Amino acid sequence: MRHKKKIKKIALMILIIPIVIVAFVFVVMSLWNWLIPDLFNGPVLDFWQTLGLIILSKILFGGFKGGRSHKPHGGEWGAGWKKRFKEMTPEERVAFKEKWRNKWNCKHHSATKEEATKVVE
Repeated sequence: MRHKKKIKKIALMILIIPIVIVAFVFVVMSLWNWLIPDLFNGPVLDFWQTLGLIILSKILFGGFKGGRSHKPHGGEWGAGWKKRFKEMTPEERVAFKEKWRNKWNCKHHSATKEEATKVVE
C-alpha cells in the first residue's frame, strides 16, 4: 500500500515540476518582453533564451544552495557580533568603535563613554 502511494507521489511530482517550470519561464518571458524592449530597447526573448537567462542568473546571483538559510545557524544576521559587542567592557567598545571609524574615515564622530555603554539590541 505504501509503495503505491509513493509511486503516485513521484508520478505527480514528475508531472507538476515541469509544468511549474514552464509557467515560471512564460511569466518571466512575458514580463521581459513587455518591459525591456520598450524601456531599454532590449531584445525580445523566446522561451529557450528566457530559460537560459533564468539559469544564468540563478548561477551568478543565487547559486544552487537548496533553500538553506543564509544566516549563520539559522538566526538573525549579525547576532554573533551583537553578542560579542554586549560582552565587551566600555573601554573595549570605545576602542572597537574608534578602530572601525578610522578604518572607514569617519573621523568627525568620536566614541564617548556614554555611547560605548549603550548595548546593541
